[in-house]
Order: sequence, then C-alpha cells, then structure tokens
Amino acid sequence: MTPAETFKACPAADREAALMALKIRATSLGIEAEAHRDLGGDALADIVAGQQTAVLAALEVLRELHKEGAK
Repeated sequence: MTPAETFKACPAADREAALMALKIRATSLGIEAEAHRDLGGDALADIVAGQQTAVLAALEVLRELHKEGAK
C-alpha cells in the first residue's frame, strides 16, 4: 500500500488531525522565518521559509487525498 493509499484509508478524523498539524507547523515556520529576518538572519530566514513552502505543498497534496478518501 502506498503512503497516499494509507492516508486515504485512515478515518476522516485522523486525516483532519494530520491536516491541522501541518497547518500549525506551517504557521510556526512562518513566524520563525520572520523572527530570524527581524534579527538580521536573512540566510536562516530563507531556509526556514523554504521549509514552510515544503510543508504547505505537502498540505495541499494531503488536502486532495483527504477529499478523495471522503468519497
């Protein structure tokens, strides 16, 4: 079974919890990036912002899988 199939097979509440956790992580990474930028750590802020972008991309994929799992 692929990771996508496994995610879709999970109960809806578990999928929703995973989505919420990713939203929280993306938000915290955004806050962290801004804090680094405010302190003059532009290079580190860029790295953290890249991590946030990756989490947001994963969140979009999982949202689609969540919709498919609900069908």
